[in-house]
Amino acid sequence: MKKEKIIKELNQLNNNLCINNYIYINSTNIWSIIDVIKKYKTAPSILITPYLINQSGQGVFELYYCEFNIELHEINERIVKKFNVDNNLPEEINAMINPGIVINKNDYEFSIEQITNYLNAMNKINFSEEKKMDDRLESANLYYQIF
Repeated sequence: MKKEKIIKELNQLNNNLCINNYIYINSTNIWSIIDVIKKYKTAPSILITPYLINQSGQGVFELYYCEFNIELHEINERIVKKFNVDNNLPEEINAMINPGIVINKNDYEFSIEQITNYLNAMNKINFSEEKKMDDRLESANLYYQIF
């Protein structure tokens, strides 16, 4: 499955945010990625990048350290990536998020399972440290882009 199909389908959903010609997928719409993967029955090679964005679009903060990457290989092995234990990320991020997986493209069910785990974890994290850094992010919501 081409990631362009996923991006196109998710970007067209209502209630996404458009800032400077970039589309940010809201935290409800991102769950539609699971339906798209089920429809095509193929794991996608994608990078999911989360952002904190305030309602006016004036405060955009990329949570690059919370990205989730799916790499495809011809191997029939499942690899779940882990963060380096010596990183300086908040404990809740280290404990709740895996930065990605390496799988075979036919293992789409595992990609759905891991994306579900990732999105559930992202919804539980409050990003209080990030929101304290910039007043514009106090009431920011979670959005995503797919690359």
